[in-house]
Amino acid sequence: MQHCTLPVSRMSQPNAYPITAGSRVPLPQRSLKSSHRSAALSACRNGLTILELLVVSGTITVLIALILPAVQAARESARRMECANHLKQIGLALHGYHDLLSTFPPGWRDDHLQYSAYGWANGLLPLLDQHDVFNAIHFEERVDFTEHAPLVRTVLKSFQCPSDVAPHRWELRDHDAPQTVLMELPLSNYICVFGTLDPDGTVLEGDGAFIRNRSFRIADFEAGLSNTMFIGERSANHLPGTWFGFLYRGQEAQSRVAGYVNHPPGSAEADESDFSSRHSSGAFFLWGDGHVDFVSQFVDRTVYHSSGTRTAD
Repeated sequence: MQHCTLPVSRMSQPNAYPITAGSRVPLPQRSLKSSHRSAALSACRNGLTILELLVVSGTITVLIALILPAVQAARESARRMECANHLKQIGLALHGYHDLLSTFPPGWRDDHLQYSAYGWANGLLPLLDQHDVFNAIHFEERVDFTEHAPLVRTVLKSFQCPSDVAPHRWELRDHDAPQTVLMELPLSNYICVFGTLDPDGTVLEGDGAFIRNRSFRIADFEAGLSNTMFIGERSANHLPGTWFGFLYRGQEAQSRVAGYVNHPPGSAEADESDFSSRHSSGAFFLWGDGHVDFVSQFVDRTVYHSSGTRTAD
């Protein structure tokens, strides 16, 4: 008797694809073309749409608009502090000068020909650690003496407000012939207080702390040093000043080292001999006792005028 062997289905065979612990189940292979398409779609999905880019750029713009003013305000605050410190150092030098000579320096001192004059700041140079600059000045000569040329290129940060971005030297022009340059002078933003009279508009003696060819002692200030302004700011774009000196033939000559308390600092009515600054709404002043205060452009004029004089009125 013959036995027939029937074909056994693969599905019926046990363990045709034995699955054991840790083994992998074979999966169908994708075509190469399909893989490339999927990769391309995935790459596209990883980018940003135009709308998303606009949203991101707009957010960054808003953040910059919020942060930038704060950064600028912080920088200006630091510059204001540095400016006030410059004036405090000048105040210490003025009192050091008074300790040595029992008087403060004059506002300016004429040369022997009365052709030019040296400003109040020259006598303070040794007390501001500027011995070399002081020793290079020939006080017996005119300000435009040829050997003074290197001094014009000397930058003294102690006499410059960090908020006032201006060239370190400027041209003094002839009063009668403005096209003629008489000499260059080093910049200073700090000028002395001549009083209530315009230093360029009068031949009278000023009523402030610093005047022509005359010095004052502490006892000469009737209202007291703490109530008398000595030195104030002036911006270079208003009228450039200098720590060195001037020629009397120059434009606004005396106002290059001195100013007067006419209009409050920063006032729209201020003229070239008034005080001013690049700070907002006023300027810093050094007072006779050495303290520094910011004087607002909205200060009472009566108080402002009385603070700029030696008298108690």
